[in-house]
Amino acid sequence: MWYGQGYDFFPFGMIFGMLFFLVITGILIYLIFGLNRDRGPHAAPPQAPEAKSILDRRFAQGDITREQYEEAIGVLGYHPPRK
Repeated sequence: MWYGQGYDFFPFGMIFGMLFFLVITGILIYLIFGLNRDRGPHAAPPQAPEAKSILDRRFAQGDITREQYEEAIGVLGYHPPRK
């Protein structure tokens, strides 16, 4: 039964309002941090598959030295060959 302005349901309205606020806040946190998870500074940029083959060809032709080759391999994210 309603009395006056209907304040008998006030605690339930406040609880549902808080739950709604928490759900919206959770969705925003997920959108900000969850979707940007793979974009951190430690994530390696995608490399073209032909980059290493071009570098191998230039080294084989004598265009670059061994030190330049090893440095470029490190920059591309490949492991340099063992000595």
